[in-house]
Order: sequence, then structure tokens, then C-alpha cells
Amino acid sequence: MVSAAPAVHGLVLLGADRLYAVHMATFAAPYDYQAVMRVTGSAVAYLTARRRFGTSAALTVRPDPSLSLEDVTKKEGFAAELFLGHFAKDGDPIGRLTVQIGEVLHYRALTPSVPSGTAAMTYDRFGGDEIFLSHRLTAPPDFDQVMTAQPVSDEFFAPPPAEQEPEQVGTVTFPDRPDDLTGRLRPGDQVMDGDRQLRILSEVYLEIGDLA
Repeated sequence: MVSAAPAVHGLVLLGADRLYAVHMATFAAPYDYQAVMRVTGSAVAYLTARRRFGTSAALTVRPDPSLSLEDVTKKEGFAAELFLGHFAKDGDPIGRLTVQIGEVLHYRALTPSVPSGTAAMTYDRFGGDEIFLSHRLTAPPDFDQVMTAQPVSDEFFAPPPAEQEPEQVGTVTFPDRPDDLTGRLRPGDQVMDGDRQLRILSEVYLEIGDLA
């Protein structure tokens, strides 16, 4: 696991049945890691807020600044404040909770090596009956984005893996889309993910300024 220095490593919380956390990355150290994690435990305050505000609401948490990203992923859990919206910007505090990370599904260090907008537009895909797409960062200026999606046809519905089975994060690439803000996925888009078609439902999180 990565060992980013202590700082406020904010997370976007996602899901209703299976819970996930996405690290709110930037290109500046020590935040220069993208990570997707499974959340275990009850997270009652989060689930209450998710039911109240809906699946498209941005719910973020602010852990204690004394924690590194490695500390955040430890299974004993950590206390954090829950916000509706971006905790460091216009978000409203709505409670406190304990976040317990069960598994780190994906992480990557951000090492910009190509000019912004020249790579193929790529999203990391995770989830089961709830599908999430997280934009893969390449180089500044860039944008961080998390979307919800569902298969257009029930024929391609796949239940989430059983608890004892390993869960994986896949990638979806859109070579015909520019990898910049103008080419980003938007609610209502229908896109191909291998052999299945996905409908984009909502944009849960979008950050531009921190990635300029």
C-alpha cells in the first residue's frame, strides 16, 4: 500500500448495499494517489445521509490531518466528519462517523508523463448492481469525476461478487472522446463497456480547480 504523508486525505463515499471510498486526489504531494477502497462496517451516518439525499449526492469525509493515506486504509477504522458536498469547499457538515476500510481495490501514484488531453479517455469501473466510474487522471490540467451507471439491458446484469470472492477494478476506455473536460461523461450518455452498453445516471463528484 502507498504511504502518503499525513494530511487531510479526503474521501468520496459511494454506494448503498456495498460501500466504497474514493481518494480525492490531486497532482500535489502527498495527495498524488488515486485509490478505490471497499468500506466495511455499518457507517450508519453515511447510510442515513445517502437515503436522505439520494444516489447522486456528493458525500465526502474529512479524516484527521494526522493520518497518512496508509493510516486511512487500516482495518481498525478512523473517525471522520461527514459532509454534503466537498468538505474543503462548499460542503455542509452533517455528522461524524467511523470509516472502516476492508480492502484497497485499486491505487496508483500520479506520475504525469503525457500532455493533458492527449491520452485516451479512461475511467476505472467498480461496483456490482451499482456501477461506478471514476475518471483516471493523467496530467494537469485535468478533472476528477465519479459517475453512477447501469447496464442498458438486464441481460448484462451481474450481481456483485460474494464477500469471500476478490473484487476487481476494471477500466473502460473511450478513444473517440478527448481526455479533457469537454469529453467527460455526462448523465444520459450511453457508452460501451466491452460487450455491454452502460447508461450514465448521475455525476456524484466533479473537481477541476484542484487539478489545474
